[in-house]
Amino acid sequence: MIRYYTTILMLFFISSSLLYNQNQNYNVPSKKKIEKKEEIDFSPEFEFLFTFSYCAASGFYDNNKNFITKLKDTTKFPGIDREFSFLLKKYTFETEFVYNISDDWSLSLYAPFTSHYLDETFIEYLDTVKMEKYLKERRAEYSLSHLDYLGLTATYSLFDDAFINKYFTSFKIPTSSIFNTDAEEVFWGNEAFEFFTGFIVGYSGEKSTIELETQYNYRDGDSDRLIASLIFTLHTVPDTKFYGFVESAYNIAKIDKDYKFDIHLMPAQDEYFDVGFGFEFIYDNHYLGDFNYRIRLDGRNAWNEIVYFMKFSYRF
Repeated sequence: MIRYYTTILMLFFISSSLLYNQNQNYNVPSKKKIEKKEEIDFSPEFEFLFTFSYCAASGFYDNNKNFITKLKDTTKFPGIDREFSFLLKKYTFETEFVYNISDDWSLSLYAPFTSHYLDETFIEYLDTVKMEKYLKERRAEYSLSHLDYLGLTATYSLFDDAFINKYFTSFKIPTSSIFNTDAEEVFWGNEAFEFFTGFIVGYSGEKSTIELETQYNYRDGDSDRLIASLIFTLHTVPDTKFYGFVESAYNIAKIDKDYKFDIHLMPAQDEYFDVGFGFEFIYDNHYLGDFNYRIRLDGRNAWNEIVYFMKFSYRF
């Protein structure tokens, strides 16, 4: 709990400092600055993006923030509590279309499609009473592939040569699932309607950029969250960027103490603290590639995810 409060206070302090140190009229760039920026930067009207991500998790953080990697089965082998391990894998393919309406306004539409796989395996066990050995074996397999949701984001940007200031609003509209599993139990489930609103502030120098993003996340049927991230970017080589980031999500409402994390269902009341890094490059102004890696260091009611991202876009 102290880590979450410390993180949020740190991000709030940085945000306040960035806003306080800005000149009063920095959001109204002069005509010379705009003309200078247009001469240097390529400003595409449209952008088409394709993203692939792979997520793997072999444990989770429960409601008390304990890290769990094994569970017990007391039904399949009467009188014996056999432990089993589990592995969750997710493959996500997302397409996104961005329309830059003007220098200040942009609109993006996106739709991710995810295939979920959960494997459960009994751990080798020796019954010292009956002197009987139970070998490692598969307990169950689950799978689900569906269109997660349809997303819509509107962004309003104010900036000059150095300061960054953006405001955004996003919607995630759930779709019906395609159910495909060989087990009788319910697996995962449908996404819920979500709404995000927030801002990004930052400062960009000649060789580095720092950005703070904060957003309020409304979730239908679940607790609302505050999500904050801090991103530091190095761009010493033209058309390339190296960046690192931290991101944290915290429930605004009080967490239900009776909630029990279920590996077969979509997490609820989840919190997390992630870190990651990535590399981005631009070729011929029109082609962009982005590769990044994210790992979860802490959480509550959340999988200990390790995620790899690959993003490619064509700007025109």
